[in-house]
Amino acid sequence: MDLVLPLLIYLFYIHGSFPTAFVVTYFYSRKDVTKIGSKNIGALNTYRATRNLALTLLVLTNDILKGVIPYIVLSTLYPQYVFLAFFGILGHNYPIFSKFKGGRGIAALLGLLLVVNPALFLMWCVVWAIGYLATRYIFVGAMSAIIVLLIFGILSKNWLLVVSSIIVLSKYKEKVELFFKGLEPKGL
Repeated sequence: MDLVLPLLIYLFYIHGSFPTAFVVTYFYSRKDVTKIGSKNIGALNTYRATRNLALTLLVLTNDILKGVIPYIVLSTLYPQYVFLAFFGILGHNYPIFSKFKGGRGIAALLGLLLVVNPALFLMWCVVWAIGYLATRYIFVGAMSAIIVLLIFGILSKNWLLVVSSIIVLSKYKEKVELFFKGLEPKGL
């Protein structure tokens, strides 16, 4: 049996699990990003905690790579298993290093879309923008775009997109609850 594929899947998950936002924010400001703002380990909360665009871009870049790297590696070495590229997103959302409490996986999902199909990436961004501009809630834009992507994945039988969308949607329960309680903030 080929042991390289399981090792790669493990490495994708471990890279996804690396809490870039926590590490970068802590070393820059000694602040714990899991106790600030949305308490989310992601690029947007890094910005909320530090107001430092360079640090936010650093976190965003690594989070995007969590979606890009698995797809590129698998499509090159194991194209028949490319559907397993979701492990970077899974690691980001449910990281082993943070007791399985991670980010929402938006940047990793966008990285994946960028390499899977740039047109899908643009579609996602347009749907997100419409949802956000209509409501001024970032999460409404994101959820709208993810749901459209999920439907597209189901209709096209692209199981990588289906599983990736479900992993990301699974992190929005709290946001929906806050929204209906009137506690979800608008904008950044």
